Amino acid sequence: MPGVLASGFGIRIVMAMKSVGFILILVALCAGGAACRTGREERPPTTSAGPYRGDAVADPTADPLTPTYPVRVLSINEESLTVEDVLEPLIPKLREQAAVLPPGQLQRFVRERVQVELIAQVQDVLLYQEASRGITDQILGVVDRYVDEDIKDRVTREFGGRQTRFEVHLASMGMTLEDAREKVRRRIVIVKYLQDHVVVRIADPTRQELLDYYNTNIESYTQQSSRELCMIDIPKGDDAPASRRAIEEARSRLDGGEDFRNVARGLSRGIHAAEGGSWGYIKSPLHGRYAEPSAIFFKLDEGRTSGVVETDDAFFIVMAADVIESETRPFVDVQPELVQRYRNAQFELLRSEKVRELLEKAAIEPREDLFLRTVVDSAVAQLARGGAR
Repeated sequence: MPGVLASGFGIRIVMAMKSVGFILILVALCAGGAACRTGREERPPTTSAGPYRGDAVADPTADPLTPTYPVRVLSINEESLTVEDVLEPLIPKLREQAAVLPPGQLQRFVRERVQVELIAQVQDVLLYQEASRGITDQILGVVDRYVDEDIKDRVTREFGGRQTRFEVHLASMGMTLEDAREKVRRRIVIVKYLQDHVVVRIADPTRQELLDYYNTNIESYTQQSSRELCMIDIPKGDDAPASRRAIEEARSRLDGGEDFRNVARGLSRGIHAAEGGSWGYIKSPLHGRYAEPSAIFFKLDEGRTSGVVETDDAFFIVMAADVIESETRPFVDVQPELVQRYRNAQFELLRSEKVRELLEKAAIEPREDLFLRTVVDSAVAQLARGGAR
């Protein structure tokens, strides 16, 4: 067990459980938004208070077996996954984005992150249900040794090392520290299960398999050519003659040996004038008002400067400050990386097969699209209230 958690591959196992790609698996098996079935009658989960219908008022004309939106609990083989379960790990990051994204982009960002997290947690529940069948007290004792370390790492990473801030966050989600510890326990149990039942099935690749993988993914080992663009940009504005005199002065100073960046800082009126006209490294010509000067830029040798480029609304001078040529890393240099990537790909394939098998047998109810909508709406509402419950 310690070797699994300490190894890079063990870490990748944990990260792999958050893969976006498995949204497709759940969608395929639960096509059209209908709940996955195992032959049992589809019905909303029940509580001591009767059928769960969230905060909505029941519609007397609705199908009694169809849950009314919002749905705040998703039942996975009769184990509950709540809105708070899905949101708890997301809220800190969502708050960060809420401070910088406009409303429309924030809504899309929230939905994407919630959907990924929901699929990951559905998988976690299924994998844990399968893994827990073989868990002994001895294994749980080993697992508990890592829980405190994991919690401490999260407190440091997300809450500035302040345990009280973490516990306030948990309380805002209706959760306790022990709830958080239980989530960590479950995740480690899943890692142990995957190590014992998936990783052991992965064979080391042959040289030909590695070569085939390399050739198929050659773009991953190829650095595209790029070059640093420096540009003096003087719009014509209302006084084209004055602008022409300014660009001619810039060209004269460059011809006299003055540094391009100094001239740009003094004369350019473009968006990167303060950076000496540097746009950083680009791999293809720009568009719009910069299309013509950037096309000329890509024809320059390294260190060369263009003449004056005139367009309808501006004058430009461009320089190819640095040029990095395209380069492909040779097969022999990337073999260790190829082995790891090949093994990771095999792991993902085998793990997806296991998840597919579990999903085919699972009873997930009620409709997960309604549950997803509830989680997204709850996230947006929490962000609007500053994250308070």
